[in-house]
Amino acid sequence: MNIYLLIMFFRKATRLICIGFALLTNSIVTSQNIAPTLTATGNQYYCPSSEINIVTDFNIVDPDDTEAQELYVQISTGYVNGEDSLILQGSHPSIVTLWNTTEGKLTIKGAASTPVSYTELIAAIKEVTFRSTSSNPTDKSFSITIGNANYLPSTGHYYEYVSAYGITWSDAKTTAASRSYYGLQGYLATVTSAEEAQLVGEQASGAGWIGGTDEETEGIWKWVTGPEAGTVFWNGGANGSTPNYANWNNNEPNNFNGSEDYAHITDPTIGVKGAWNDLRVTGDPPGKYHPKGYIVEYGGMPGDPILNIAASTNIYSSYIESTKSASICDGGTVSLEAKATQNADVLWFDMPSGGTLLHKGETYSVNINTTTAYYVLASINNCISGIRTPVVATVTQSPVINSVTDGYICGFGSGTLLASASEGVINWFDESIGGTLIQTGAAYTISGLNKTTTYYVEVSLNECKSERAAVTMEVYPEPAFEIVESPLIYCTGIPITLTTFNAEGNYIYNWTNEAGEVISELPYAEVNSGGMFTVVATSNEGCELSLSVLVEESHAAVITNKDITIIENSENNSISINSNLGKGEYEFALDDKNSSYQDLPFFQNVPAGVHTVYVKDKNNCGISSLEVFILGFPKFFTPNNDGQNDTWQITGLGTEYSNTSKISVFDRYGKLVKQLGATSDSWDGTFRGVLLPNSDYWFLAELSNANNETIGSIS
Repeated sequence: MNIYLLIMFFRKATRLICIGFALLTNSIVTSQNIAPTLTATGNQYYCPSSEINIVTDFNIVDPDDTEAQELYVQISTGYVNGEDSLILQGSHPSIVTLWNTTEGKLTIKGAASTPVSYTELIAAIKEVTFRSTSSNPTDKSFSITIGNANYLPSTGHYYEYVSAYGITWSDAKTTAASRSYYGLQGYLATVTSAEEAQLVGEQASGAGWIGGTDEETEGIWKWVTGPEAGTVFWNGGANGSTPNYANWNNNEPNNFNGSEDYAHITDPTIGVKGAWNDLRVTGDPPGKYHPKGYIVEYGGMPGDPILNIAASTNIYSSYIESTKSASICDGGTVSLEAKATQNADVLWFDMPSGGTLLHKGETYSVNINTTTAYYVLASINNCISGIRTPVVATVTQSPVINSVTDGYICGFGSGTLLASASEGVINWFDESIGGTLIQTGAAYTISGLNKTTTYYVEVSLNECKSERAAVTMEVYPEPAFEIVESPLIYCTGIPITLTTFNAEGNYIYNWTNEAGEVISELPYAEVNSGGMFTVVATSNEGCELSLSVLVEESHAAVITNKDITIIENSENNSISINSNLGKGEYEFALDDKNSSYQDLPFFQNVPAGVHTVYVKDKNNCGISSLEVFILGFPKFFTPNNDGQNDTWQITGLGTEYSNTSKISVFDRYGKLVKQLGATSDSWDGTFRGVLLPNSDYWFLAELSNANNETIGSIS
């Protein structure tokens, strides 16, 4: 029987199994390489700015191997590029290291690309240290794995970036599913936490596809790969929302050109590093939106083997979780408080750095006279590095009331109390102790008070208060007096006196006219015009009462012949009088000064002759008169010697008219046909002894007084 033995070895970092088999005549015998088991301890507290070993112990157990090509140590959670680093300490002649600042990963491998014994690797891991330049670092997780894929302790999964320029999303999904890692089924990565997003995005080596799509329903993004297949992680466009976790880049997803249905980790030079955008299934060639590869995730699939090819440890940074400052008025003892995380000690210092350690403990009681800041540090194992948090003990000097001003109220009016203070808020109370806070502010205006009342003012600044000071609001009665009721009449040229009476106190008076000019400071005032006059009476307490009186000006009528209209009609003579004869209100009488007066400025059926028109001011400012003359004449006469209406002459002229007054008669053509003496002559209708024909004739009366002075003419 011939036996052929073929043993295939794969590089430990990349192989899934190492198979040895013998080819027999009738059978094949196979044996599977056992994956190593990595264990690590060393969850520790980290003192900022120091170096710390990432493990306190580490071991590799492998039943069928004693060496490996390389090991990988990665800061898998909390990595900050530019601050954090991993360094291999000590002497390890057969080992070289490579630090990848992007991934936060330290590669430990043989110096000549030869395998390294487990013994040497274990010794090296025990001397790998972590250091951060930050004075306030976050918690970190370290993963140690035999394979190159990134390991995340919080999920127990492995993540691998595969370069494949121009690969479509569909091909990436298929290819990822065909890959395996130490027997773990691969799939396009599903990113469900910020820790995963940092590891597969920021710490990965390039842009690439992940397992999300909204190809089924636009705007409803689902994971369609791995254990999370079918889980919705986003609803809507760029302004949408997530039911769990999403990490879209700025203004994404935007469904540009209407066909971007596949999730992709954006090129690291665009927007937020490691965040996502949506692309077409083929990407968007060429340029930064063209796919460069894809992210494969391993772990969590049904049938996956249980592996221990990775181990992890953590370091924790203690910090001050909360502080409680304190304040006091005018100095004394205060208690400050601070609480630290991770069971750390609270150290109290007098300076933000350096300085003197004052106290250890969560509570610090100190006697102070001025505002002072103290600084607390969360410390484990006497670490004094890190960020110190200020806690302030505030001393406030109690405010002082500088002055208060009492007030007064007149009658049921209003008054104002005043207070001033060095600083702070002025508060008004109704009691000297306790009581009700009425209002705040420097002025307190009160109305409707019916008796003198005392209030109390207090000044507060923060929690400090002054003593209360009393402020009194006096209530005084208003002045009480009377003046004559309006309106009063002022007859032009005859001054009248306005006076107060029934005053109930001794007051100071001030009389003013409509223009606000002071006309008297006595209880009375003499006025020489109409208008509104006001008197203000002021009591000894400063209370005032103002009363006003209206004075209406009036005077006797000023009447002339121009104000008279006479209609001379032998059948019905009338006199009309212009009623606008001055400032007064007037009434009228004819011929009898003492008779009844009428409001109507019109008289009719007035006989011919001399009459007197009387105009009386209703406000008793005088009676004016004017003598008027009504000339009487017949409208026709019949000179036929029948004894009736045989002659024509004017009537009504009294003795005040001389006979030099004359009447001239004209025919219709203006020819003078007769001239008569006004007081004695008559006309018989003839001209030079000849009777004139029936017609219309006109006359002109020229009147002269007893002194033969012409006083007017009537036609």
